[in-house]
Amino acid sequence: MRAKFRSPVPRPLGLLAVLCMALPLALAACGGTTTATNTPAGKATTGSAPTSASSAATTAPTTASSANTAATQPPASGSAVSSASGSATSATKPAGTANPVTNLTLPADSKRGAGGTLRLLWWQAPTVLNSQIAQGTKDYDASRLVEEPLATLTNSAVTPDVPVLAKEIPSTANGELAADGTSVTWKLKSGVVWSDGQPFTADDVVFTWKWEMDPKNGGTNVTHYDLIKDATAIDPTTVKITFNAPTPVWYLPFVGSEGAVLPQHILKDCPIVAQCAYNQKPIGTGPFVVTDFAPGDHVSYVANDKFREPNAPWYAKVDLKGGGDAVTAVKAV
Repeated sequence: MRAKFRSPVPRPLGLLAVLCMALPLALAACGGTTTATNTPAGKATTGSAPTSASSAATTAPTTASSANTAATQPPASGSAVSSASGSATSATKPAGTANPVTNLTLPADSKRGAGGTLRLLWWQAPTVLNSQIAQGTKDYDASRLVEEPLATLTNSAVTPDVPVLAKEIPSTANGELAADGTSVTWKLKSGVVWSDGQPFTADDVVFTWKWEMDPKNGGTNVTHYDLIKDATAIDPTTVKITFNAPTPVWYLPFVGSEGAVLPQHILKDCPIVAQCAYNQKPIGTGPFVVTDFAPGDHVSYVANDKFREPNAPWYAKVDLKGGGDAVTAVKAV
């Protein structure tokens, strides 16, 4: 027996609904739009902040470390710094640009700190600032303003296309990537120093691999580094990585958000990782240094006066607030 159901919508209202559904199609066919927005296009302002918790909660890509890019470079004219992912796209590489990207640099006439304070709002708050023991994107993003990898990837890249601490991207063409995938040689930038003034060298790269693979350290990126059979510092600016077997993913270790290089001169004297002060105030080669960190709440940064690019970063300070409800989040920025 078939049950007969009565429509809950009276016939006149049903006709009205059909017209309402057809209207957008008719406008689209004429080139119009029915999409409305209550968020006007804002101009870039010093220290501009996300307008809501949801917009700022966009997870940053794991490739190009958006927070670092947004803080290092000024926003494009006519655009507001509203989320991590948006700033990464605009500051790294426009759509359709061919690889590789040679570097992420500011114009020569830029002045360090000219952008004032950048305020960032994250849905989750970081709990640790050592990315080699990070517990999620929240920790990687917060660490990345201080810690740096050898190279990274822009959004459309499938292999590294931006050298960071590396002088260039290894390839078979320049002889730094073995044709059989058994090794890769990284040429490092010279003259780079940690934020405490100590020189950055290939020994730090080797140390990072050993540190990550030591079980007592509780490294969270072990799967990236257990591909390595040996890491050797050829000289202060050259490190050779030999793999356990031929591998097409030679770029997993030391690249991207999981590839931060750690300072040997700091961590070699800290046998118990959980008690290392580094985890709250890391010493890095990046554009910023941490001035205040409240785990589960916020991080404050100031421009690194020893950063290798004298006219960067664009912002003098960064305040990253995370967690809480929407009302509290809006007040924070």
